[in-house]
Amino acid sequence: MVDALPAPDGQSVRIAGLAMHSALMVHRIETLRETRSLRVRVLLRMAKEGASGSFETVVQVPKDVDRILFGDEGVVIWERPAT
Repeated sequence: MVDALPAPDGQSVRIAGLAMHSALMVHRIETLRETRSLRVRVLLRMAKEGASGSFETVVQVPKDVDRILFGDEGVVIWERPAT
């Protein structure tokens, strides 16, 4: 799920999902800057008892970023609307 959120100082985007593999859990989420894009990567590891494969993060989008890519594949999950 990807939701654009209003923010007083720019744009925020909420990204949520599920790892889709019961043996894995979310270890951490990283956001990397790539010129005019942000890349969000969800890093997984073997699950521990009681751990979850679900994730949710809010990404602050700088004014000079036009899109958000997801994963190593670079799937475009958000683009700034044309003005």
